[in-house]
Amino acid sequence: MVSLVRVSAALAALVGATSAHAQATFDMKGGWSGTGKAIVQGLAAHHPPTETAKPAAGARLREVTFTYKIDGQDGPRFWSTMSSPHRTEPVIGVIAADGKRVYIVTQDGFVDGVVTDNDTIDTCFRQRLPDSAVAACNVIKRSK
Repeated sequence: MVSLVRVSAALAALVGATSAHAQATFDMKGGWSGTGKAIVQGLAAHHPPTETAKPAAGARLREVTFTYKIDGQDGPRFWSTMSSPHRTEPVIGVIAADGKRVYIVTQDGFVDGVVTDNDTIDTCFRQRLPDSAVAACNVIKRSK
């Protein structure tokens, strides 16, 4: 009887681990795009000070369209380029074991996201450098 309980517990753990792993293979490949709302201080590459912006107590408010082109994916890991009208940069990322949380590292900041459905990710970007700071959120949609 004790052996049966141990085998059942091991199978339950294996099924749980397999389910978490299956969820972590959310397909990121392809194109994603959306227009985000940002607040920016200083010189940020995707938010040049010469562009139209609304002033906000020493900062500026901007809306910028970003595009991700996911070039490859191996399980939960993926690599991509992120582009705005002002810059294109390589990025890397991972999908958490729950298959819902996405973490991306850019050349100068971090994007955290939550998958809301197969074609939508709710993202927020944070950057803090000696000469700039950016906080922005964006809903990106899979390109069809």
